[in-house]
Amino acid sequence: MKREILFKAKHIHALPENEWMEGKWVEGFLSGEDYINDGTYEYMIDPDTICQYTGLTDKKGRKIWENDIIKYH
Repeated sequence: MKREILFKAKHIHALPENEWMEGKWVEGFLSGEDYINDGTYEYMIDPDTICQYTGLTDKKGRKIWENDIIKYH
């Protein structure tokens, strides 16, 4: 089984503020800045908000990310 490697983080310059961006995480080793690449654009992100996709979805089909709080019934 192949697992999808996907990350999300809050975009620093987004309107509305703190919009979550999904894609590949790119570490800017030379610039010291982190980015999310969605396949078309790279967005500067807050590195403290980076979460990795777990490969799981909830009962509504939404992706479950690291640090998500899940309510179980």
